[in-house]
Amino acid sequence: MRYSFVVPIYQDAALAEAFCVEFERMMGEYVGAASLIDEAELIFVNDGSPDPANSATLEAVAARFGFVRIIELSRNFGQHIALTAGYEHARGDYVGMLNVDMEDPPDQIPLLLDEIRKGQAGMVYGLRAERHSPWHMRLTSVMFHWVMTRLTGWDMPPNVSTLRVMTRQFVD
Repeated sequence: MRYSFVVPIYQDAALAEAFCVEFERMMGEYVGAASLIDEAELIFVNDGSPDPANSATLEAVAARFGFVRIIELSRNFGQHIALTAGYEHARGDYVGMLNVDMEDPPDQIPLLLDEIRKGQAGMVYGLRAERHSPWHMRLTSVMFHWVMTRLTGWDMPPNVSTLRVMTRQFVD
């Protein structure tokens, strides 16, 4: 298994099928394979969504797309714990994360994979040219950036995307 991508899900499983169609198209082109089963896995982590339809929807998506795996958390733990659970189960040499809403479109994954495969970094992430989100989400992002900079001393770029790819060594 070369590539694993973790996608946390909470109340948005309805987006999973369209997401898988795009992921399959893009990754199929990238790896040059008709089937992704031996090349890539997409791990949906259902973060305790209270709607039982979420689980049923993800199971239907997994039945249609053989490269999909599902992790069901017993309750809502939050995105970071959901990602950690996905990373712990990822089998790929390269492990990425992205969101099902495609705010960071899957067609950007090859750019990150090409960069990380150069072997000069343990993690690469995207930077957005601009953010198209409601004002309250932008404000929350600015506040998060300010707090994280103060707590860690690391000045994280304010336009960093959630889309990222890491080496197996970095994840471990």
